[in-house]
Amino acid sequence: MAKDSVVDALRALATGNKSRSETARLRDIVDEVEAALAAGVSRVAILETLNAQGFTMTLKSFESALYRIRKKRAQPEPEPEPEPEPEPENIINALHVKEKKTETAEENKTVFRCLPIPDGISPVKKIPNVPDHVYLPGELEHPAIKGLMLSLDQRFTSIHLEYINESNGEVLIESDKQKRFRFRWKTPIPMTISSTDSSFTEMDMSIFKKH
Repeated sequence: MAKDSVVDALRALATGNKSRSETARLRDIVDEVEAALAAGVSRVAILETLNAQGFTMTLKSFESALYRIRKKRAQPEPEPEPEPEPEPENIINALHVKEKKTETAEENKTVFRCLPIPDGISPVKKIPNVPDHVYLPGELEHPAIKGLMLSLDQRFTSIHLEYINESNGEVLIESDKQKRFRFRWKTPIPMTISSTDSSFTEMDMSIFKKH
């Protein structure tokens, strides 16, 4: 059986009169029926015309079918439910909490300022494995001292840096360890406390004293 013939047969069923209910057929021409009614044609006259064209409706079944078609047409299609909007109070509270956290972080942030390098101090030579961007002009944060911004000269000076805590005016000096991290431009790895650290007991060194 050819596909085209099957398609044609199904289309004939969908549009034919024999295989479809009279209500379905009436739905196809309901606009013309409504136009005739609006023009003042009686339902009896319309029904007689329909039955002359192959319908077999009674007046009661015609009115019932017309009522169902009108009712279905009058039903609006359901609209998708809108997503609930957040309550204004919740938005304000969330913004307030975010602003509070930002203010607290700014208050707790320690800002350092590097003191000028004395004249006559030679910079260190270029160190292997240091990223190229570290040798470019501009300020970069000290890899081992958070909040301390360094210029190009300060990054590679051979002396220990002196810097001031802007919050309290305290003058600090870069440690040997911090200096080594600066030369290699590497961030120190923070120490982690092992779950077994508390199990160790400090050794009594007095047992090793000579008598």
